[in-house]
Amino acid sequence: MTMATAIKQQSLAADPTAAKRQPVVVILGHVDHGKTTLLDYIRKTNVAAGESGGITQHIGAYEIIYEGNPMTFIDTPGHEAFNAMRSRGASVADIAVLVIAADEGLKPQTEEALEHISREKVPFIIAMNKIDKEGADLNKIKQALAEKNYLVEDWGGTIPTVGVSAHTGRGVDELLQLIALMAEMEDITARTDEGQSDGVIIESFMDQRRGVVASAIIKNGTLNQDDYLATATSSGRVKILEDFTNKKITSAHFGMPVRIVGFDKMPVVGEIMVSARQESNLSMEHIGALKKYPYDVVTVENSQPVLELIIRADTYGSVEAIEELLKTIKTDKVGLRILRAEAGDLNESDVKMAPANAVILLFRTHVERVAQIMLESKKLTVVTVDVIYALVDEIKKLMIMLLPKDKVRETTGEATVLALFKKDGQRQIVGARLVSGAAARSTIEIVRDGEVAGTGKIVEVQQDKKTMQSITRGEFGMALDSSLKVAEGDRIVFFAEKEHTHTTL
Repeated sequence: MTMATAIKQQSLAADPTAAKRQPVVVILGHVDHGKTTLLDYIRKTNVAAGESGGITQHIGAYEIIYEGNPMTFIDTPGHEAFNAMRSRGASVADIAVLVIAADEGLKPQTEEALEHISREKVPFIIAMNKIDKEGADLNKIKQALAEKNYLVEDWGGTIPTVGVSAHTGRGVDELLQLIALMAEMEDITARTDEGQSDGVIIESFMDQRRGVVASAIIKNGTLNQDDYLATATSSGRVKILEDFTNKKITSAHFGMPVRIVGFDKMPVVGEIMVSARQESNLSMEHIGALKKYPYDVVTVENSQPVLELIIRADTYGSVEAIEELLKTIKTDKVGLRILRAEAGDLNESDVKMAPANAVILLFRTHVERVAQIMLESKKLTVVTVDVIYALVDEIKKLMIMLLPKDKVRETTGEATVLALFKKDGQRQIVGARLVSGAAARSTIEIVRDGEVAGTGKIVEVQQDKKTMQSITRGEFGMALDSSLKVAEGDRIVFFAEKEHTHTTL
């Protein structure tokens, strides 16, 4: 059994040696309903002062200790990150908190988040935020939820709710108590392996000074300095390991959020990451066992140029249809790799993770304002299509452009050497008679006894003691450079090499 297969099976089965693990909590909700403000309040009031003050760059997640209970909060844009992770089958969150503004109620992103939570069967709490604002109506929210078959506890259901104010902190303690209670009830555990780990990538970017930087949540085992790493699309070795306060550490245990420097290229958000002490345990054959999402490499050979795609479409149905269509493109000349394929508008995260040579494919969707500004500065290729079958032709055109241009040789003339008049190093003055075509400054082959004996270049041609652009008939003189000394009777073949542009795969 491979290491990766063992990890996968162990993570799905009860392990008698498993230890209790702190919950990983993701906060979701509609834009402007207070997710970020709530996260900021929790961090500032529950992270030790020295640690909180030391955070200079967020790593996508942080730890808090509430009444002796450690918790990890993901502080990337909640819905966006959850979306990416869900689409790749990596269940990073143990508990979700759905934030709903008490003065606005359910919005489209609220309903979408509810669908994701339900689909993944993640236990969740509803935090009704902004209860101190005029117009706050908690019963209206509960009624709207009930109409969508989500019954809260005080309406006879199973979903816990709490009213909070992210600005004043009212109700935040009760929310944290609910999270701690839910974590206890869920009995969240992890394997305690010292020599290997697995986790989920939650952020990645390119740092000009340090190279590829990735943030991850360790789900099982222990990640150590100098361990070998791999995801489905990248690999490397831990050069630098930092905790959520940006402090360098030598190891990170299950449940911890970490920042890692050492990947050879940016891993994709939501990918499963595995580590081991020995590089031999991290071959791509092993990593293949952890590819849970339906796409990654559609077709790639080692020597192929590769078209890398980020896909945004109007619905998940469209995403799936696009993926299936792309799989119908069969060629052994160009590889095709999908880095991200999701529903919704193109956002800042998509553009950040896009390599310089990536192509962004938009199907019946739009570009968010900040993403548009970033697109202009990164100068990425963007393809927009409205008819799903038309996109195959567009992608084929882009793949054709990646094909290396073939050099096609065209013979432009031939001549026979009559005499060698002078030789000075490689420079030779030769008399010749044109046999066919034209003689001009070009690359040549020298043919002797029916075989190519040498090559060279014509630097000048003359006829009747006049330098000419080309000779089209009769006898003429030429100056040529070649390491081979020409002889009477040699045949000089004039030729040009032109680049051939492909029109089909």
